[in-house]
Amino acid sequence: MIHNVSLTKLNMETKSKKKTKLVLVMTVLCLIFSTIMVSAQSTNTATITGKVISASNGDGIPGATIKATATSQTTISNDKGTFTLSLPEGTSILSIQHLGYQAKTLNVQVPLNDKLIIALDADDRHLKEIEINAGYYTVKDKERTGAISRVGKETISRQPVSNSLAALIGRMPGVNIEQNSGVSGGGFTVEIRGRNSLRPEARNPMYLVDGVPYPSGEVNSAAIGVSSMGTSSPLNYLNPADIESIEILKDADATAIYGSRGANGVVLIKTKRPAADKTALDIDFNTGISKVGSEMKLLNTSQYLEMRNEAFKNDGAVPGATAYDVNGTWDQQRYTNWQKVLIGGTARSTNLRAGINGGNAFSQFSFSGNYSKNTTVFPDDFADQKISGTLGVNHTSVNHKFKVNFSASYLLNVNSLPREDLTKYILLAPNAPALFDSNGKLNWALTPAGSASWTNPLAATRQNYTGRSNNFLSSAMLNYELLKGLSIRSSLGYTHINLREQLLNSVDAVVPSPTATGSNTSHNNTIETWIIEPQLNYQRQIAKGKLDVLLGSTFQSDAQRAVIIAATGYINDALLESITAAPTRTAGSNASQYKYSALFGRINYAWDGKYFINLTARRDGSSRFGPDKQFANFGALGLAWIFTENDLIKKHLSWLSFGKLRSSYGITGSDQIPNYGYLDTYSSTQSYQGGTALYPTRLANPDYSWESNKKLETAMDLGFLKDKLFLSAAWYRNRSANQLVGYSLPDITGFTSVQYNLPATVQNSGWEFELNTVNIKTLYFSWKTSFNLTIPQNKLLAYPDIAASSYANKYTVGESLYTPKGLQFTGMDPKTGVYTFKDLNGNGSDLDQADQVSASKSLTSHAFGGLQNSFSYKNFQLDVFVQFADKTVRLPDFAIPGMAGNQPVTVMDRWRNEGDVKPIQKFTQSFIPNGAAFKYSYLTAASDQFADASFIRLKNVALSWNVPFAWSSRLKINGLRLYLQAQNLFTVTNYISDPEVSSIFSLPSLRSLTAGITMSL
Repeated sequence: MIHNVSLTKLNMETKSKKKTKLVLVMTVLCLIFSTIMVSAQSTNTATITGKVISASNGDGIPGATIKATATSQTTISNDKGTFTLSLPEGTSILSIQHLGYQAKTLNVQVPLNDKLIIALDADDRHLKEIEINAGYYTVKDKERTGAISRVGKETISRQPVSNSLAALIGRMPGVNIEQNSGVSGGGFTVEIRGRNSLRPEARNPMYLVDGVPYPSGEVNSAAIGVSSMGTSSPLNYLNPADIESIEILKDADATAIYGSRGANGVVLIKTKRPAADKTALDIDFNTGISKVGSEMKLLNTSQYLEMRNEAFKNDGAVPGATAYDVNGTWDQQRYTNWQKVLIGGTARSTNLRAGINGGNAFSQFSFSGNYSKNTTVFPDDFADQKISGTLGVNHTSVNHKFKVNFSASYLLNVNSLPREDLTKYILLAPNAPALFDSNGKLNWALTPAGSASWTNPLAATRQNYTGRSNNFLSSAMLNYELLKGLSIRSSLGYTHINLREQLLNSVDAVVPSPTATGSNTSHNNTIETWIIEPQLNYQRQIAKGKLDVLLGSTFQSDAQRAVIIAATGYINDALLESITAAPTRTAGSNASQYKYSALFGRINYAWDGKYFINLTARRDGSSRFGPDKQFANFGALGLAWIFTENDLIKKHLSWLSFGKLRSSYGITGSDQIPNYGYLDTYSSTQSYQGGTALYPTRLANPDYSWESNKKLETAMDLGFLKDKLFLSAAWYRNRSANQLVGYSLPDITGFTSVQYNLPATVQNSGWEFELNTVNIKTLYFSWKTSFNLTIPQNKLLAYPDIAASSYANKYTVGESLYTPKGLQFTGMDPKTGVYTFKDLNGNGSDLDQADQVSASKSLTSHAFGGLQNSFSYKNFQLDVFVQFADKTVRLPDFAIPGMAGNQPVTVMDRWRNEGDVKPIQKFTQSFIPNGAAFKYSYLTAASDQFADASFIRLKNVALSWNVPFAWSSRLKINGLRLYLQAQNLFTVTNYISDPEVSSIFSLPSLRSLTAGITMSL
């Protein structure tokens, strides 16, 4: 193993620990300071109680916001609509707001003689009133100048998912999220407005949890080789039940304030915060089952043997000694449906969450705990278990000048899923041997020579994997109002993620032999991030407009350390846990640190509620560049005009209730490259002459600098018939230039490439549409619809001298990055029954890369979106969500028809005799140069042979019933809700397997059904 770290950075871990301690000490001191300030203040206050009800039916309205305008005190109504608020004696002005109701303002004389009853009228013009989280600030949806999509806790809570990214699929325009595996804990591919970089590792968006940076890449060790989850997602370590909302920032106006970190978009995750109310206990419990939704139609034993024997006949050969499936070694009558055996089980899920919330107008607290367990559809007992806890504290001084918000969460994840995804074995021959022998041990179907005649798929379940992760996340926001309109604040955050993996490969998991041994591989990976962001905010009314100025700075550090130990040679499984008992041991480690600092600012001016201008700027500094290239400037300008505020439009276009034009342009950047790339780096190897030997691992290049991403957008929002129909349309164009790529080097240098900037330009453009309608709104029944559609385009605009680069055979100037290159298919020769391809360079049958052309289609989603219908009748709520995509993928990676391995039943429509014109060439089992097998392998990478993976999927159905309060109160319960949730109910597609996962060797998305109960005590 190697120690891959620059020699100039060996002391970074000590510095990181000191800075981490400093952040924690500062946080504690700030909390103590806030307590001292509060204790030194006093005033005469009185507590009032009230209830917010619907004017139409008198029912309590939960979640209404009640704010005292003079003091900014705020509280939220509970499940029954009641609230408490401490106010100074005298006259106070209360502002009451709730989504779907008209806002109301009241003058209240404190103290009150009786309970305050506030009736709100229904209002369908509410979508544009939603407060959007833009990271450093919040803005009403109708006033925003940038492109921001939002999904709230209501949508997330209706879906039985263990990763919050799964709850966003198909629900946001411009955001393409695909699940890589149906296994619990699996990864996701997230692309926000397309693929900006040539390098796959540089395409992840930035994740922030309550303002604290969160890892975007996987943390599993490649050395462990865990493939059951595909690429894992760090968001598996966040509990979806703790999330209040997720906002995704897309255009320059929204992302430029994050500078280089926002080049690929920003994902803002906001966790639930405590609210002022009497102390209450909320409990939520649900349980469910999941299964693979459908099976591929594969050959049965007779069809399979027909295919194999015909392949030998076509090749003029006879089954050899290793053709166990057809030479009589295996039972010729045996049939096993490996899909049912290996992935046909039932996965079960259990979730229990309990939370306490309470407080008054000045101090609020919340604490919650959660336990979840998810098993798999694989045989045997495997599970992914999580235990988490969250703490939130808000405090406001009596004079409302000082505010502090603090949150902390901890999650322990114990993952004991099998190392491999057993889906990769479902193409075993249908007459393969039984899994177990007569003694109940793994059956290897040994040959007379003592070798195994097959790979028993359950051997992977004997390779015991345990991944134990600890995720601690904390954040604090301190705010003090120096003068009216002028406040100073600081946000602090700390994240610690530790993943300890162990893979025990038992002797029982390998073919029995006198030399069979076991192994123990352990991996310990730790990621620590701290961030401090002091800010100054100024707000002032100027003439008819409101000025909002923000100035701040960022200091961030990310440190990662990993240690791996491999112990081999065990002859007894009882000793596997002991590293010292292994005859052979090797160890390795690596460490890196990333430092980032920035200065940012925002100027926003809103004139007369009609015209809005938003100017953002940021100067970034990154440790990933050389001394003269470490800093770069980014910025954006956003404009918006609410033209329906014009008197002429109000008079003549009364049916147009809302209209806004907005546009933005700006530059963001990217520093998503490995640490220390500008330095010569060395790694250690085995000892040499009594000392440690080093060898070079990277060439220095201190001259490369930041990628730049220029983003342009124009959009229009229209509301009709009092916003009962609300339409948004946006066009965007992003151009990413100065690409950071690996510049190819001749082998004589000892390196294949060096980090370099090339003037390659990638363009992403497209259209985004959103439509929200209120179809029916009566006293007891409502029906609302939400629809979104994205039509993206991607193109490599320029790449000078691409023919001499390492990307010459991968990309084509003028084509999409999703467009592969391949041979041009010219059909099947009916005389020979073999596929043919166009010879572009005249070399006859010797086809090579020079014969490749750009494909006719791009391997991506050409359009995607979703349709949501929400129905409510009295206390019942039904939500139905349909996801759709127009998608193209490679042909499924089945074996060559005729070779060992099962096939779809469609291969039986093949060439058999001279003159046949069939879609499948003749069966073959011989991989000889330019033979039939070679030609079939060309087909899978041909320029015009693809699979249509377009689909329409009933993604989610959620039905809930709020038990009438008169019933639940008899049980001494403040609120009771029963619900049913279903995920991935059915899919309409022509693709042979799951079109979303799209790999036949990965577990498809599972069909899930969950039942649950929520109560408030």
